[in-house]
Amino acid sequence: MTTPENHLSVLLPDSSVAVFSKDQETIAIVRGLSGDWRFTRVDLDAHKGDIDAASSLYAAQKSPDLIIIQTDVIDDSFTGKLENLAAHCDEGTAAVVIGPVNDVYLYRRLIDMGVSDYLVKPVSKDVMADVIGQTLVTRLGVSGSRLFAFIGAKGGVGTSALAQAMASGIADILAQKTLLIDACGGRSTLSIGMGFEPSTTLVEAIRAANSGDSANLDRMVHAVSDKLNVLASGGDAMLEANVGDDQYETLLDAMMVKYPIVIADLSQAPSVLQKLVLTKAN
Repeated sequence: MTTPENHLSVLLPDSSVAVFSKDQETIAIVRGLSGDWRFTRVDLDAHKGDIDAASSLYAAQKSPDLIIIQTDVIDDSFTGKLENLAAHCDEGTAAVVIGPVNDVYLYRRLIDMGVSDYLVKPVSKDVMADVIGQTLVTRLGVSGSRLFAFIGAKGGVGTSALAQAMASGIADILAQKTLLIDACGGRSTLSIGMGFEPSTTLVEAIRAANSGDSANLDRMVHAVSDKLNVLASGGDAMLEANVGDDQYETLLDAMMVKYPIVIADLSQAPSVLQKLVLTKAN
């Protein structure tokens, strides 16, 4: 019933998801999602079992944020078992059912029972990822990213070098998906230190963030390594007017949805942007 939602290209919140299925392909798909950057903070647990196994498990322990149940038969006995499972789950636990038939009346019945979504097997990896993502974002929102700010007492003291070193360390040593950004427009030296050619400006990046153009914003990011990315700004005209703090905050918010770690180099940035970033920084 559900189709992929491409706009869900966001870092998902800290959460837990349990899948119960006797289908090996479904289990493999769920386990494969651990390599998807969106699932960095999601605890995925795939069980080879059915709704009875889920009810037994959560009668004895806390239920996750989302339970996905796959079944080959949906009849009155299954819906009765679904009600029994709900009785064992904590308030706020969402449920998704994977079933054998595409039936709009069955879909409506399950939704009326409180099921978040109904999928018809086989379910592709993309559909599984988007349904989990949509459910978690709807229930929990998007939060938890960390913003670090680097600022020096004056120019030339190594602020940019330290910001780059920390970004590389978090990405390479801690294996955290990291974004490094510069708030000083055309005066940015990140392109020299990180080895890329500036391909955008802060104004262009802010325009993409304001319009919700995620694909265009992604194209403005230079991948230094598998985990380390840099906003490829720096093409701004030296004498161009500075962006406003509210505009820059929109860009920060858009980036913190996508990356668990955002590092901002504030050397040579206008004081209004320095104040904003320092206020938001963890």
